[in-house]
Amino acid sequence: MRVLFYPLVSMFGILLLVGNVESRPNFYYAFSEKLQIKPNPKKILVKFRSELGNPSARVDAIKSRIQIQRGRLLSLKQTGAYQGIIFGQTSFSKEEITTISSMSDVEAALEVFETEDGTEMSYQNDICIQPKADVSTQEVREILSTFGITILQEKNFIIGKVGSGDDALEVANKIFETGKFEYVHPDFSIPIVRNQIPNDTYFGWQWNFRNIGQPINDGHAGTPSADIRAVDAWRAARGHNVVVAVLDEGVTNNHPDLPNTRQIRLNGSNFTSSVNANDPSPIGSANHGNACAGLIAATINNGVGVAGIAPRSFILPIHMIGATNANVAASIDFAWENGAQILSNSWGYGSANANLVPVIVDAINRALTLGRGGRGSLVIFAAGNTANHNAGAIGYIGFPANVAGVVTVGASDRNDRQANYSPTSPTTGKTIDLVAPSHRAYPSQIPGEDFEVWTLDIPGDLGYNPNQNNGEQLPASGSSPTWNNYTGRFGGTSAACPQVAGVAALILGFKPGLRRQEVVNILRSTADRVGPYTYTNGRSRELGFGRLNSLRAVRQAFPMVAVSTFAMK
Repeated sequence: MRVLFYPLVSMFGILLLVGNVESRPNFYYAFSEKLQIKPNPKKILVKFRSELGNPSARVDAIKSRIQIQRGRLLSLKQTGAYQGIIFGQTSFSKEEITTISSMSDVEAALEVFETEDGTEMSYQNDICIQPKADVSTQEVREILSTFGITILQEKNFIIGKVGSGDDALEVANKIFETGKFEYVHPDFSIPIVRNQIPNDTYFGWQWNFRNIGQPINDGHAGTPSADIRAVDAWRAARGHNVVVAVLDEGVTNNHPDLPNTRQIRLNGSNFTSSVNANDPSPIGSANHGNACAGLIAATINNGVGVAGIAPRSFILPIHMIGATNANVAASIDFAWENGAQILSNSWGYGSANANLVPVIVDAINRALTLGRGGRGSLVIFAAGNTANHNAGAIGYIGFPANVAGVVTVGASDRNDRQANYSPTSPTTGKTIDLVAPSHRAYPSQIPGEDFEVWTLDIPGDLGYNPNQNNGEQLPASGSSPTWNNYTGRFGGTSAACPQVAGVAALILGFKPGLRRQEVVNILRSTADRVGPYTYTNGRSRELGFGRLNSLRAVRQAFPMVAVSTFAMK
């Protein structure tokens, strides 16, 4: 199975397990909620110096070196291009931690904490701070000074550095307990869970855009019309001049099917690397961002590759997978502050707690309320791939897809049924808004199933095509001169989310003055109530308001349009 890496920036040097462990609190404040956390002594998060390059070799070399020196078997979970969690069957000794931290290519060796639902998190010296609205700037600075905090940033929220020898968790809790702040918590590093685990593009294969029961991957065929009606919508709308931010692991510079004339590549758009802060390109074979961006905006009718849902829109690529909480929040602010009308997010964390990271919740709320000149940017999230309905597990909606106000997107399959991995809405709290077509199930869930959504790949041998492990080529070598610029192996709610973002771009291309909630209402009310599910007041727990329908959405946004009279261009 391909190993994927996500870059992560750290502002400080090596940090060992510090502070008075006995007095350190066993919780942090997520707004006013106390979230319990406890250290797992069998795990260490190791960060590597990003300027040294070749992260995959270094990650594995560190693990091997410790195994040889200490004579113990270790496992490795790579959580970023320059980081990984090393864990073993027994606890790490102080000597082993010192060995790791003293290696020349290691930036930091950090303690790993776990929440009650198993979410892993680590922290260094930084804390995220949001004062209450009625507290003056002077009072905030005086309070922080009392606690020895050095202020590093004061835009939208405060990033502060605790004093030498102080524990960021303990200090953050004490500051919050003054009652003067909305939230104060360490700038945690939490592994971001991509809502799709891909492998490896041509319009006839894009069944999710036009399903006529044609043969698709692996000898399968779907149910006719179990699609989003993209072809019909294109006759009227193409998403002209709408900016969609893809917050992910980067988009290829000047991709043949998504050229730079339709990318807005901005300085400061890489939140995972201080070395390449101005380059939002993917690292290595990390194609997830390309795959999402292709579904939204791949060039149409150019004779090669695939089509995007909103082929006249602009993609603002933002590289943020693997960033700390503060940088994830900053990337969300960066998107709406730089004109993104829509934020497409095919990522999340492995927790169902809607308050998991207050600084990210706060950034999302700014986008929802301040974006588009106060009309609100649409913030769209993949619900996550936490279910296995074939085995009786209904799953849960992961954070931040469960934050109030975001558009939460689940997945349907080629037969207009709930995808096996797509979570069912809870009876209380944030629910699925709607679904879009994606693959039916993971092969580990239902034998014979696999990824089957076609989109962009990194040109050449990097990316999902060819598959680096088993040599599979999809599309096949020789099917066109550019076959390996595309992949037929994408899926999950990761593939569903950008389809909703693309249709939102079609709507705003017609009616740029619509308020955020008006666009959400159009998406919901025009979805098709498909499948054998119970819809109460128009909504089901399995598919929300139903499966995305781009044609109905465009018609409702601009009902005077006679769709059939528009020629394809």
